[in-house]
Amino acid sequence: MCHMSDKVGVNVGLATKTESQPDGRGVRLAGRWRVARALLLKIIQKEAAMIFSRTSQYAIQALIYLAAQPSGKQLLNREIAQNLGVPSPYLAKILQGLSREKLLDSSRGRTGGFSLHPGAEKASLLDVVLLMEGPRVDRECLLGLKVCQDETACPLHRKWKPVKKEILATLGKVTLISLAHAVQSGQYRLTDLPLALSRG
Repeated sequence: MCHMSDKVGVNVGLATKTESQPDGRGVRLAGRWRVARALLLKIIQKEAAMIFSRTSQYAIQALIYLAAQPSGKQLLNREIAQNLGVPSPYLAKILQGLSREKLLDSSRGRTGGFSLHPGAEKASLLDVVLLMEGPRVDRECLLGLKVCQDETACPLHRKWKPVKKEILATLGKVTLISLAHAVQSGQYRLTDLPLALSRG
């Protein structure tokens, strides 16, 4: 990836110098820069979509799903997993972790299951993401560098930093209950499965 960035930097310089030249070489270099720039934009878009790990995605889906249920209603892990279309064993570990963090209540037995802990509906998505991801969500480098700061920035750092800041700020303003209401009203989908909430 770093090699690609080096090549992009070289092509940028050459394209600038030959921009006014009518020969085919300048056209080819300008074309290569457009391709490289488009590739970098795709990387940024892909990483923005992957700011959540699969674990965080499942946790958010489950929490919104439970927030949409009647207060205190308990659901079994397999029922939640089936309605959301996610692996039941994997989801069980996530739900147990959310219970330890007091976002969910759980009980065993025939009438047991998981329900949203009182007050947890007010938690923001940023609360959930920080809980699941830890500080990496704010510090991780798009190119995978162990140290990527303003002083030691990767080629994408300054482009990604304001985007990431805006994303995290937005997550901090959105609560589980607001998303649950939006899903219930049909404004948004929670899963690829149709009518998941009506089956819950």
